[in-house]
Amino acid sequence: MGEDAMTTAEFEAAFMDEAATAKIRLTKTTDEDNTKIVFDTVYQHYCLVASIGKKRVSKTDIATGQVVEEMHLVAELEQRTYIEQQLAALGL
Repeated sequence: MGEDAMTTAEFEAAFMDEAATAKIRLTKTTDEDNTKIVFDTVYQHYCLVASIGKKRVSKTDIATGQVVEEMHLVAELEQRTYIEQQLAALGL
């Protein structure tokens, strides 16, 4: 997300809670009423933070062909292995 969406501290705090990232849903809609869904993707068990911070992202504007660079807040998350998930479910 763009770096102006929230502070870096707020962004980091949002991803430090394992329970909060156990299920992440990304939904894109095409209208103002949020009724026509383009895609709805669910990521489960991504609860381990590999890295978190800011990253420069380069995009090409299709209309003009110009490259636009933006700073984004980026979190890279990892899943536990199957065995680690089973042990966590058992409380071990």
